Amino acid sequence: MHPEVDAVPGTILALISYFPSLHDLQLFFTSIYRLYMESYREYREVLESYERNPHIALIYAALDNHAGPMREMIELKADIEVRDASGRTALMVASVQGHLECLQVLIENKANIEAKDPSRLTALMFVAIEGKGAALQLLIDFKAKIEAEDGSGVTALIAASNQGHYECARVLIQVKANLEAKGRTGFTSLIMSASEGHAACTNLLIQAKANHAARQQNGYTALIFAAKAGNTECVQALIDGKANLEARENNGVTALLWAVNRGKLGCVR
Repeated sequence: MHPEVDAVPGTILALISYFPSLHDLQLFFTSIYRLYMESYREYREVLESYERNPHIALIYAALDNHAGPMREMIELKADIEVRDASGRTALMVASVQGHLECLQVLIENKANIEAKDPSRLTALMFVAIEGKGAALQLLIDFKAKIEAEDGSGVTALIAASNQGHYECARVLIQVKANLEAKGRTGFTSLIMSASEGHAACTNLLIQAKANHAARQQNGYTALIFAAKAGNTECVQALIDGKANLEARENNGVTALLWAVNRGKLGCVR
């Protein structure tokens, strides 16, 4: 007999022998059946919600990662650019959640990849903020604009650096995102990363040759911010990267003086 056929009775016997009684085995199969039925009911609920409100249901499908029902809704001419109460499209909602299959369905059906919410955030910015590396790569593969800015002038790289999302920052650097882009208050990716104490991202940006002499609107460099906050690892990384120890912010205070003033002894040493 074919070896794959021979394996079937053995597999069943092994499964049966795992359970101490026939009752336990019955409970196991009942649980499997219930899970299947719940999944089926969930699928039907999404489609029924479409019948009640054909457009907004697309948002819920993106939120809950129901790519199958989403595809059917689009085929039935649901508005792919419909927005929720927060002004987000289905593509933005799927991006926040990192739902790759839904993103693929929406992009393939010509969803606007550069649409912006009321804060002027695009799908790419959402995935950078949330740290969804695979979704970020997918959006980049479909030519999302990596230098798009939100209402504060923040780019995806600045946003990822602010949150310490190393993988997102790495991917953006790899595709030549602007290391020296500044938000409205003058924060670069390096300043943002160092001020928040994200040592891995700070090292990554230094290795990519980000300008450690850049200043935000009050004259703070990445080193001054890191020292002021007591972010010892970032301070060390910046010193190793030849950051200027004598740089002064607009009030004439150096990184060392800020560290002493704030009692950040680890940075002083």
